[in-house]
Amino acid sequence: MAAHAIAERDLGIIFRRLKVLLKKYEPPLVSKIDMDSRYDLWSVKNIVVEGRPRKGGSGGIYHGRRENEGKEILSGG
Repeated sequence: MAAHAIAERDLGIIFRRLKVLLKKYEPPLVSKIDMDSRYDLWSVKNIVVEGRPRKGGSGGIYHGRRENEGKEILSGG
């Protein structure tokens, strides 16, 4: 098996494990995208980041190809 194929499999495993961990925060956070390759969480309340108020907040992960790069990635938002 090629090293690239192993890395793709590993990224899928990492994504699924992260998604399980993040789902524990629903509620109070809300997911707007919940797919096999994309997942995000949003706050419906105002939050404070580094001392500055923000309207809501979000974070997400995805596993797949980035259109502008054409390679496999695992990203956090």
